[in-house]
Amino acid sequence: MNKFFKKIQNYLGLLGIKFVILITKILPINITSFIFGNLAVLICPFIPTTYLVLKNLKYAMPEKNLLERYKIMFGVWYSLGRFAGEYFYIYNMKKNKIFKYVYINEESKRFIEEIKNSKSGNLLFSGHISNWEAGLRALNDCGVKTNVVFRRLNNDLIEPKYSGDLRENVGVKMIAKQDGAGFKMVKALQNKEVVLLLVDQRDGMNGELVDFFGKKAYTNRTLYALAKKMNVPVYGIRVIRRSGFVNFELKIEKIETNNSETEIEFLQKMNNILEKWIREYPEQWFWVHNRWRGNGEFGKLGK
Repeated sequence: MNKFFKKIQNYLGLLGIKFVILITKILPINITSFIFGNLAVLICPFIPTTYLVLKNLKYAMPEKNLLERYKIMFGVWYSLGRFAGEYFYIYNMKKNKIFKYVYINEESKRFIEEIKNSKSGNLLFSGHISNWEAGLRALNDCGVKTNVVFRRLNNDLIEPKYSGDLRENVGVKMIAKQDGAGFKMVKALQNKEVVLLLVDQRDGMNGELVDFFGKKAYTNRTLYALAKKMNVPVYGIRVIRRSGFVNFELKIEKIETNNSETEIEFLQKMNNILEKWIREYPEQWFWVHNRWRGNGEFGKLGK
């Protein structure tokens, strides 16, 4: 019975994808982004995941009152809805057209050139903030050939055709966590390539408990292991959704590292940077993820 319901769920997911693709063939990106953002605001607050969003907000940002948390929650759904309406445009548009929608400041341009001209591989870390795919496409079209570490979707009707393949079609290399990712990341860095990890999600299998918003969270250790082993530069990268229609800014910052740093010190610094980014634009982060689960405290939090 579970397999039956899983198949139904997968087919519904596929139908949803095909519906979005159909709309993107009819309407321009600004209109599609607006429509799906508002649809998400109308529909998503009634699904069970909204409770997790509000619980996460209460846990991470207790200084926010109920009205403020609800305002952020609606912003989260609006941002994710817009992401859905923009996704297929991003990987189907012609090379360099992404810069019509993504602004890169001068400091970030300088870091991009530094990465491109580096005599070693480079590590980038980011999070599920705003439309992170727009940042990846912009980085790619700047000439930074990037290896992205990802987890395959559970829906094999969608993965890889509507996920990994879209990115690889424009030159992004995809490294699935399930396929000996460690060896492939090391190989890419040895080849003086760039490896990008999204490190804001819970890593309950191999993660280290590190403070995130002042609460313990299982944190991915891969970035530290690679930085330590390969002795390569580390950069933080994020995309900010700016006011107006489809309008983003790509920001890159170089992270100072040293060989004497312990794993906890490194991971704490990384989490602090992510937290700073999220606090700046809390409605643009992926609060629907169960980030603090299993830390011994989060499950006790009431409504």
